[in-house]
Amino acid sequence: MYGDRLMDHYRKPRNQEDPGEDAVEGENPSCGDHVEMSVETEEGRVAEVRHDEDACAVCTAAASIVSEEAAGMDVEDALDADHNWMEGELGTELSPMRRKCGMLPLKTLQKALDS
Repeated sequence: MYGDRLMDHYRKPRNQEDPGEDAVEGENPSCGDHVEMSVETEEGRVAEVRHDEDACAVCTAAASIVSEEAAGMDVEDALDADHNWMEGELGTELSPMRRKCGMLPLKTLQKALDS
């Protein structure tokens, strides 16, 4: 059902570690996914993303992928990323219900960048 990239990031999440005291939290009340994420920026670029989550496979994989792909991006580009970008990175089109799971890490990253 899900592609190899999504399953690989679900089984072996990258940059999954304690995001620290300044972590931003995101929740999906419809399914119970919970994400904590912190981001460091340098000179207008995303330098590092750390995350931890209690979430489904799609959300866990999305957090891992966001943590890798956002590193090095211009902050503005990360803020402009949308569900099309996220589905492209996940390598699969998500159903409307799963889209919320896949978007939670990206929205949490964007919230962290705005704070």
